[in-house]
Amino acid sequence: MYHRIKKAASISDRSYGTYRKSVEMGGYVLYFPNYQIYRENISEILKFYHINADDYEYSDEIGNGWHETLYLLSSDDGLVLIYPQEEGNV
Repeated sequence: MYHRIKKAASISDRSYGTYRKSVEMGGYVLYFPNYQIYRENISEILKFYHINADDYEYSDEIGNGWHETLYLLSSDDGLVLIYPQEEGNV
């Protein structure tokens, strides 16, 4: 999973630099180590960014029950979510 997170982050890093703050352009990656943490926080994250759950650019299974979802927040900002599949659905 580390390599997938690093790959997602490096896309923004190449264009916007590695030492940017979360409020600067380029976006970032959010990693959820378990489904419960994802479920407890996703509503607030989507609300904070004023996006609907279905308005993602892509959502793919990336192996071993893990998912990656990209939301485009603007033309210069992306939010990548990496989270495990819901327990019981693996």
